[in-house]
Amino acid sequence: MDILKNLKWNAPIKVNGKEYKNSYEAYADLMNYEGPIKILINYKNNEKQQNNNVDKVLRIYVKKYMTQKSTPGFDFMKKWNNDNPMPMRLMEGTILDETPGMYKMKLKGVYVENAEHCTHCGRPITNEISKMYGLGPVCGQHFYIATPQSVEEFKKMKDEIKQKIESVEWEGWVIKSAIEKCEKVDKTA
Repeated sequence: MDILKNLKWNAPIKVNGKEYKNSYEAYADLMNYEGPIKILINYKNNEKQQNNNVDKVLRIYVKKYMTQKSTPGFDFMKKWNNDNPMPMRLMEGTILDETPGMYKMKLKGVYVENAEHCTHCGRPITNEISKMYGLGPVCGQHFYIATPQSVEEFKKMKDEIKQKIESVEWEGWVIKSAIEKCEKVDKTA
């Protein structure tokens, strides 16, 4: 318990889940404790920030490297996301945690009507039917979406396509500087 004795933290502190006024109070209570110890300082600011982010739904568009597995020159995905890259460049969801340079986010796919660029790879969409739902024909195959051959066929498949896109889920760390666009989504509309 020498760590608590030497900490000299004169603000709220959590030790092994129990809240104390300061490190002196925690030391007095735990001076005879033996075993692992978990100390949280500045946790009130972090809890307030996390609570502010929980209900805020953000739509983000990221740089292409966030949708790719690690390489020898860039191993972020391997280190932070078990080499599980974001499935789409355009996704929406909530912030679960934050560091100075990253957000941990829980995200899902976004169905976009009349899109000029693919929500998966970001390239311009040239297929007129694919523009109606935001995925090029090749990228649509990644999500088991066969490209409709006509507007009438698309209208029949629209709900199924939307459900498939919005069922794509991902959770992981996103580099803040990789976010090209970010907007708050109003879920009440």
